[in-house]
Amino acid sequence: MFDYSFLHAPPPEGIARLLREISQLQDRLLACKRSYPGIYSSLERTGRVRSLQAACGARNMESRAAEVCARNSPPINEVEKSMADYRDALFEVQMGHPALEPCCRDLLRLHKIALLHTQPEQAGMLREGADLEPWEQAVQRIYAEDSVPMLLAAPCLLADFICLSPFEPGGQRMAYLLARLLLQKAGAALSVSWEEQVDRYRVFYADSLNHVQISGDYWPFIECFLTLLYLCGCQAEKAFTLLPGRKMTKKSRVEAIVAGSPVPISKSEICRLLPDVSPTTVEAALGELVKNGQIVRSGSARTARYATA
Repeated sequence: MFDYSFLHAPPPEGIARLLREISQLQDRLLACKRSYPGIYSSLERTGRVRSLQAACGARNMESRAAEVCARNSPPINEVEKSMADYRDALFEVQMGHPALEPCCRDLLRLHKIALLHTQPEQAGMLREGADLEPWEQAVQRIYAEDSVPMLLAAPCLLADFICLSPFEPGGQRMAYLLARLLLQKAGAALSVSWEEQVDRYRVFYADSLNHVQISGDYWPFIECFLTLLYLCGCQAEKAFTLLPGRKMTKKSRVEAIVAGSPVPISKSEICRLLPDVSPTTVEAALGELVKNGQIVRSGSARTARYATA
């Protein structure tokens, strides 16, 4: 634990290739942000809602999560209170950077925000017996070494933080927030939900983390971490790949999504890929495309999926 000297050597070829792919993807997303700022902002808003859902176990509460995230409605139960707390902590990470640091002081402040209304008596406190000082010293050492790529250091620091389990309750949410903070420090942009990706591949994530805990081998977790970052970028890029130099109508973009999907796709999946297009518009476009025979629909209303004719 806390020995990252292996990062001075060249990474395995698979990791090196993944780093190159991520760098190219990040450059493309930055260009998309400049060219289509409205769509990029919509993508970020949708990502924040999905982050609240994934972090707080509210997968089937998208409409309420959106209202809580936008502060349009006060939370009315414990799950919604936890979403409101995580919303505020997430805002602190996203807007407080670069003043926010991966240090004990700032993590305690984040923990206090993340549990402020759900478990206030334990908010802003380390677990009894927990000691973050060795981890904080490791952070300072790794940031002082310019020769180590920060995208390789970030998963190592995160893995050791999770192994220490310094916060209980709220440990998983703090791991999400720390991952975001470390990624921001490494210069990586996240316009979609990191939390949703971790939750979706939680078996892969937990298994690679076990390698660190059992054998001290960080490479499987580094690969997992970078893969999730790459998948986040791919998900974000899909919202822009349907926008060539000429302007496309929303109906054309819906049709392109269906045509580009290797398997039949649902309305909710299309809405996720087109965050700037309302669900009502997507539904109307799908209905018109089905009526015109351009796509086909299978399944009942709630399980309907669409494919090219």
